[in-house]
Amino acid sequence: KALRVPVIAYLGVISAMTVCGWATGRGWVIAGTTLFVISDTLLGWRQFVRERSWMAVAVMVTYHGAIVSLALSLW
Repeated sequence: KALRVPVIAYLGVISAMTVCGWATGRGWVIAGTTLFVISDTLLGWRQFVRERSWMAVAVMVTYHGAIVSLALSLW
């Protein structure tokens, strides 16, 4: 319960980031912001709902995919 407000605020921030990313129309930005949201969703689910054995790998794959995509968007 103590984390409800911070978690909701963070969800608002990353959702806004994704909307802005999609609004650019640039493929790498769209991929990066989407993968970042997926990564953080998996992290939150693992932390607050239920952990699954595959989640650690999925978090790393989506997080690194997001970072690479966002870096490539700068070219």
